Amino acid sequence: EMTDQDVVTIAMEGLKEGVASLAGDDGGGKKKKKKKKSAKVKVHPTMELLMKASTGCLRHLACSDPNKVRIVASGAVPMLTQLAETSTITKIRANAKYTLCLLCILNGCYDYMVASGVPPTIVSLAQAPIPILPSVKAEVLKAPQSADPELLEQIFNPKKEPQEDGEGKPAEG
Repeated sequence: EMTDQDVVTIAMEGLKEGVASLAGDDGGGKKKKKKKKSAKVKVHPTMELLMKASTGCLRHLACSDPNKVRIVASGAVPMLTQLAETSTITKIRANAKYTLCLLCILNGCYDYMVASGVPPTIVSLAQAPIPILPSVKAEVLKAPQSADPELLEQIFNPKKEPQEDGEGKPAEG
C-alpha cells in the first residue's frame, strides 16, 4: 500500500530528472556548449511523458493540505516554477501552474511562494477562484472525506464572482 508521501517522492524524482534533462546537464554545473540554434529544448518523448505524469500527479496531490506541505517540503516549488515558465509542453506548463496555485492556497504558503520567486502572475492566479476542472471535481467527489474543505466548498457552492467593471454601468471605450 503506497502512502501519499511515497507518491510525492516518486513524482518529485520524475520532476527532478525532467528538470535536469531540460537544463541539459546532470548537475555538473555549467557546460559550455555552442547553443546557437534555438532556445527551445527538445524534450525526449519518454521524458515528456514522465514530466506530464509527475506534474499531473503533484497537481492531483496538491488538492489536500497535508500533501501541499509535503510537496513544498520536497522542494518542488522552484522546479514547478521553472516548468510553469519555460516548458514547451502546454500540458506540463498547465499542470505546474495549477499545482503552484493550489500550493499558494495553503495557509502560510502564499508568502513563501512569493519569497521563493514564483512568478507574480501565478501567485495572483492563486488569489482568484480557481476554475475547478471536471477531472479534479470527479477525483474530489470520489473521496470527499480526504479532500480540501475549501475545494469541496467551491464544488458544492460555486460562488458567482460579481463583475467589477464600472459599478454596473455598461463599459464604454
